[in-house]
Amino acid sequence: MIVKTAYDLMPYLDAIDKIKASSLTKDEKAQILEEMKHSFIDIVFCRQCPNTHAIILKRLGEANGSTKEPTKEVAKKGTEVSKKGGSKSKQLLHDTNANGRGKSTKKTVVNQKT
Repeated sequence: MIVKTAYDLMPYLDAIDKIKASSLTKDEKAQILEEMKHSFIDIVFCRQCPNTHAIILKRLGEANGSTKEPTKEVAKKGTEVSKKGGSKSKQLLHDTNANGRGKSTKKTVVNQKT
């Protein structure tokens, strides 16, 4: 079924209202609405009515609490530096001007004329 207008989405709203007004338990209502949310039509098929589509998705998500705003966790500003390490007193390299590859071998000259 290709949805063209908001009128085509109205049966979904009626079905949601019927489920919410039914005598089912809260858990049963939540399970049915969750299944309806997973099988609800994608926004690609109703470009003419994005607001109606969003409202229906919101109504479907109210049962499981997915419309609640997530709590923001704020990280501590700065980091704590451990005082155990003496990084200021130690250097990474023993000799900063040294050759990092190690000692090289001396080149020998063969057949040198004097």
